[in-house]
Amino acid sequence: MNVLPRRVMSYNQVSKDREQLAVIIIEREGINKEQLKKESRACKKHSVLVSDGHLYEFK
Repeated sequence: MNVLPRRVMSYNQVSKDREQLAVIIIEREGINKEQLKKESRACKKHSVLVSDGHLYEFK
């Protein structure tokens, strides 16, 4: 089974009630880093999730 990695973006934001929020977005499989940067220019932290077929692990 060949499973593609999933890209993860995270950033902090302040809500209307002035609460700190951590926003985490897990993208679809197969998207590359360049596509991800074009889609979300505000995000500075990028990670990768890799699956062994059953579980995902950060790399």
